[in-house]
Amino acid sequence: MRLRSAARPASVVSRPVPPPSALDAGEIRRRLRRGAELKRELVDFVEEPRFERQVRGLLLGAADQHGGPLEATVRLDEGDVAAVLDRFALQHRLPGGRTVVEEFTACRGSSLSGEDRALLLGWCTVVEGVFELLHRDGDGVVLHHLADDLAYRVHANVGRRAFTGLRPGAFTACRLVPLDTDQSVWQISGPLLKFPKDQGPELAGIVVQQITAAPQLLDRNPHLRERARQVQAEDRAAFLDLAGTDTVVLPPDEARELLQEHALRRHRRDVSRRRTDRGAFS
Repeated sequence: MRLRSAARPASVVSRPVPPPSALDAGEIRRRLRRGAELKRELVDFVEEPRFERQVRGLLLGAADQHGGPLEATVRLDEGDVAAVLDRFALQHRLPGGRTVVEEFTACRGSSLSGEDRALLLGWCTVVEGVFELLHRDGDGVVLHHLADDLAYRVHANVGRRAFTGLRPGAFTACRLVPLDTDQSVWQISGPLLKFPKDQGPELAGIVVQQITAAPQLLDRNPHLRERARQVQAEDRAAFLDLAGTDTVVLPPDEARELLQEHALRRHRRDVSRRRTDRGAFS
């Protein structure tokens, strides 16, 4: 299941392919073990008194989203708490501008090797969302991100048992961080939720809503960024052709009619393009 561009017919949709792994199986296992050790130390750092008020505020906010009273420990399960702590540790910015993991790395100083520092700071790059499982890959899997349309080689600290119950075509919602500076191999960070294949349409609808609210989810894919620029340029040119200018001041009723006509023309262009594409590949 793919979220297809209106300009790409179903007959030519292909599965995304991840870049070749820069790490062999033994190196992947070694880095996963070291990453697990560093993650435990990072969690201990997050649980220090200096962060207690900030973490509690985030937990209370998450509990409130669950519709419960303001006691996070009552309303949140272990996975919910782990997700909040993971997001705080890797993405929350402190008053000085650093993320918590950057602060942890700085505090550890020379006690960390260069490789440890690179691994920890790499965790500032988080890819999260809904993924489709494409296939198994040794002890890991290859996942397709439904928003950025890229494929990721993914492993877990606990090995292949993390993916028990996931079959090709099934879905997972999770967070990934890179295992190497080339970002050719990724690891699960935080909880991993699993969904059966038949929930694909519902999950795709959620992803569309997420993209609409946060278009930056597509930024990792250069092809999607370029396509977005093309669509924006085409839409602006079409509006200029209709209105004669990109800035108009009209009474509400006339402005509504102009925007409706612009939307109707866009729809007709999209329908025509899809028909042309189907004809070209039939």
